[in-house]
Amino acid sequence: MVIGIDLPTRPCTLREVLRTQESNPITFRSKIYSTNSIFHPKVYVIKSKNGNLVAFIGSANATAGGFAQNIEMNFQITDQIQCQELIGWVNHTFHTGIDFDNDYIDQYELLYKKNRALDSTVKSNKDKFKYQSNLPNANNITIVNGQFFRQSDFKIFSPIYHLETSNDIVNLRSRVRKRLIELNNLIYPRFREYGIADLHLPARSNNYTSYYWHTRGNNDRPMDAIWLNYGKSSAQLQASADKIFSKNIRIQVILRNSNSGTYVGLSLFIGKPYGSYNDRHYIRSQVLENSFLLPLYEHIQDLGDAYWLNIGDNTLGVDELRSPGILRDFMLTDNYDDYYILGRNYHPNDPDLSEQNIAETILTEFAKLYRIYILISRRI
Repeated sequence: MVIGIDLPTRPCTLREVLRTQESNPITFRSKIYSTNSIFHPKVYVIKSKNGNLVAFIGSANATAGGFAQNIEMNFQITDQIQCQELIGWVNHTFHTGIDFDNDYIDQYELLYKKNRALDSTVKSNKDKFKYQSNLPNANNITIVNGQFFRQSDFKIFSPIYHLETSNDIVNLRSRVRKRLIELNNLIYPRFREYGIADLHLPARSNNYTSYYWHTRGNNDRPMDAIWLNYGKSSAQLQASADKIFSKNIRIQVILRNSNSGTYVGLSLFIGKPYGSYNDRHYIRSQVLENSFLLPLYEHIQDLGDAYWLNIGDNTLGVDELRSPGILRDFMLTDNYDDYYILGRNYHPNDPDLSEQNIAETILTEFAKLYRIYILISRRI
């Protein structure tokens, strides 16, 4: 196996290949492509049981998507002379490749994460044009195979079920909660790996996500979303004016299916009405200082144009925050009695939300949001 790392290949994939090689040193060998050119061919040469060679050349990567899920185009070659010529090309490419070990992967992973953060900003800028004003609504969304969140996860939060309180509907919503817990199990153990050192789950496990049932007296309130959230530790909450986790600043993943759009959102939830007072007051007092405002502005710009800042009924896209002064003036409009959110919405079929990619997508975006979380949270 000859592997290119330019597009890029994930570090966990390299580790899996290395483990396979160490377990099968005679039958399996791998190297990294060695030149400065981008390595992009997909060539598979196979010896069949009867000894004949068959080759495939085309668009399919050696992934589940390439082999089973995506629309790909490949060409089969059975001419034995042509297959031998391909073997010669593969052998030459392999023997000029680079051996790699865990130390190599460790160094590569540092570069990968840095580039991943830059790439996510570029993609965010592109997504502003692709999706931001054209998210699907609940009536016309079909989730493609391979996405982490499935058709049923969105369907059960569609408008026809928003006010439903029956046990059957509650049980179906609870399955979506379990899916979010599965997502938590993928990302939470890796927070420190991405520099997220002080972001915590709620103390009680039943508060890891929002409710998936209607609370008493609120049956007229639409149940159109469910979210997974992280925020202050129990000790930090005890030292704050408001000790309730849900009223404090937090970072979250939200799945929503409403008349206004169907999406998966990532956000820094700064506060709900009359919530997170300490942090919001701290922002208002510090945003007048350039030592606070300028790094905050840079961090928000790094999120890319698909992100927006919302205070109550007013929303500004990151592309509209053309100067630190515009950001400052907008943040000073906060009077504590509205929702205050910095976030973005993903199309449900975005490849970044696939089974394969969602963990790294969220960890990369959370790491960016975490820099802002640390800057604007009042440290007690």
